[in-house]
Amino acid sequence: DVKVLAYYLPQFHPIPENDLWHGQGFTEWTKVRASNPLFAGHYQQHIPHSDIGYYLLDSPETLKQQAALMQRSGVFGQVFYHYWFSGKLILEEPAQLLLANADIDMPFCFCWANENWTRAWDGNTDDILLGQDYSAADAVAFIRYLIPFFNDSRYIKIDGRAVLFIYRPSSIPDAQLYLDVWEQECLAAGLKKPYVVAVLTRGALSPEEFAMDAGVERVLHDWTSGEVSPINESLDFFEPCTGSVLPYQDVVDFYSRQSDTKDFTYFRSVVPTWDNTARYGQEAYLLHGSTPALFQQWLESTISQTQATLPKDRRFILVNAWNEWAEGAHLEPDSRFGYSYLNAIGRALSARPYQDDFNVQHQIPKGCRLQLSFPAVIVNKLAADLVLKARFVAGLLQSTVFDRCTVTVNVEGFFDGESVLVQTTPNDADFVLEFRKIVFFDASVIEKMLMSGLASGATILPVSYDQVLSLDQMTANGSVAATAAYHSGMVLISKKAMAEGDKNFRRRTDAMCFVSAPTSGRFGKNNPRVTTIIRVHAGADLGELQNALFSLYAMVDCIVIPLIAAQDFSPEQRQQLQLLLAEFNWPKAAEPQVDFYQSDSVVRDLRSRMLNESLKKVKTRYAAFLDYDDLMMPQAYSGLLSRLQKTGKAVTFGRVYATDYDHDTKVFLARKPVYSSGYSYRDFLHYNHAPLHSFMLDLTQLDLSTVVYFDDQRYMEDYLLTLQLFTENNCDWESLTEPVYIGDYIHSVNRSHTLAISNTDERSALLSDPEYRRCEQRICDLRESLKGASS
Repeated sequence: DVKVLAYYLPQFHPIPENDLWHGQGFTEWTKVRASNPLFAGHYQQHIPHSDIGYYLLDSPETLKQQAALMQRSGVFGQVFYHYWFSGKLILEEPAQLLLANADIDMPFCFCWANENWTRAWDGNTDDILLGQDYSAADAVAFIRYLIPFFNDSRYIKIDGRAVLFIYRPSSIPDAQLYLDVWEQECLAAGLKKPYVVAVLTRGALSPEEFAMDAGVERVLHDWTSGEVSPINESLDFFEPCTGSVLPYQDVVDFYSRQSDTKDFTYFRSVVPTWDNTARYGQEAYLLHGSTPALFQQWLESTISQTQATLPKDRRFILVNAWNEWAEGAHLEPDSRFGYSYLNAIGRALSARPYQDDFNVQHQIPKGCRLQLSFPAVIVNKLAADLVLKARFVAGLLQSTVFDRCTVTVNVEGFFDGESVLVQTTPNDADFVLEFRKIVFFDASVIEKMLMSGLASGATILPVSYDQVLSLDQMTANGSVAATAAYHSGMVLISKKAMAEGDKNFRRRTDAMCFVSAPTSGRFGKNNPRVTTIIRVHAGADLGELQNALFSLYAMVDCIVIPLIAAQDFSPEQRQQLQLLLAEFNWPKAAEPQVDFYQSDSVVRDLRSRMLNESLKKVKTRYAAFLDYDDLMMPQAYSGLLSRLQKTGKAVTFGRVYATDYDHDTKVFLARKPVYSSGYSYRDFLHYNHAPLHSFMLDLTQLDLSTVVYFDDQRYMEDYLLTLQLFTENNCDWESLTEPVYIGDYIHSVNRSHTLAISNTDERSALLSDPEYRRCEQRICDLRESLKGASS
């Protein structure tokens, strides 16, 4: 029952006046295209989405396209700015086009922009180009021009009265005169008098001052009168600017709080953003930090207030604007946010939360058709490594989507006798899953992507893990820029997107795939075998363990054997772990080994025991470590093995990123090269610069019999071990001078970690804990003995 109207600027076409005043061919786009950002992070310039381009309002087709966008998004109607200067019309052609083409489904009304036209854009407000001259004769001519529009069935009415907004009611010397004339002329034409709405700006506080029927809020007309503080001083400007920058969030909060009931009919307003840099350059006034989610939040609040204060037949909300591109205020899609602001309107009106489609659960209809598409480059890579292909196909065929859909493949013989229908073209497929890289993933990933595709209609991307991690900016509902698809291992495209082009891209964050590649042959016919020790406890998320295993499963140029040490697993958890391991097509030479450990009342935390005893159980020449919630890149071990064989050392190193991760939403937030210092044994003795999964061991050159550990070494147990293994001579310290990153040290921002504590008070409490102090003292004692031995 709430109707959204948008102000409509009919300026996007050349006219003789603008040619004369601003240069040949001038339109609003001229200013928009010349705009540049004023400070770091400033969103400029605004570039229209390729679907609409730099359009001209010179044909019915453009209006039809805009009407279609309105209908799909929930925008009810347009409020055309009407430029009338004592009988002189300007920019009137788009509205006349609309009137002449009754098939354009665009409800509309007018807002008389009754202010003088000046050279304000050029910095001269005193040079009047077109002025207003108010009189009874002007009132007659004005309304007689509009009456044919009022008679149009698409014209917006309240109580059968044509709605007419007045931008500057306070500028009309005798508003009552105009209202009386308009009523008389409309009655003579067989119409009710117009429903006149005062825009409450430039001193107008109430429509009753002007005998008008209603008032409409004009947000930012007074720049919040200082209620919202500018943030200019916190911004990094490229050159001095004299304008003002307000934070969008604070503006939303300010206007949302203004809920006092008026004693007149009052229409509320919102803006998607505001930024007149294109017009005023360094003197611009703008809002910073607008997002579709915040816009929807503001609109939802305004809808609630409108429903509470207005009768059903006049529940209008005004958006400034549909297409004020030079003021940054546009609902029309652009190259940065796409259709997100339009979609926010539809969600707000239908009471759907902004994040409603994020990792959504959606029914897959019976008979849904999915084609698996493999380009020639992927087919050729798999043909070059048949072992890799067998593992890839085995994993793919476990996908639950085969039980949910009719699945076809575009390559003859790809599944080697499996009963999968071959179709070389998409034909009638509802979705096509394009494989752009060789990837491994769990059985539910494709089904999850398909659910998101069905719910949103968007092109769906998983989280692809390799050297390039999915860290693109993402909205609360999973929307990402089109460029995110470039590095994606898979892309799910709907039938509609195949026909019309991809317009909306979403990330399914709980669908993760791990990039792999054919063996390089760098180690000859027999790839080295590496045992990787993974410790996991009963409270762990087995989904994270699964991801860690997939990162090892995708490793190239070696055979990885997981050795899992599991503490305090219940019978049910042990069964879950076995089922998880069964999803992988492990080679016989790489079947995981699982050792279960049980704590007791004396030692409740077995991490030190599991670390040391597992290492002594390794039967392969090479050993590595990986915590269950960390990840390794697919080329990591290939590089480490190459260094070990080249240098003949017992230990070699890579670097790992410190990566922030939201465990609840499965979103990777940031990847930082924190562990990038420390290059020598002396550095290592001073502080541990080698996270557990950043190195590899050649056990043939290490004597593990001399290693000691303590069952109660709950903290820094890995450092206690490596201090006993690493020496100045047996380590490839030179490898640390090369910034080769091999994995991610994952820090879950919404979960506690043993030592990775950001809260100062919590960290201080830990460092003063007697148990921690005991563990630290062992480290200090060992360091001193090693320093003494080396001297």
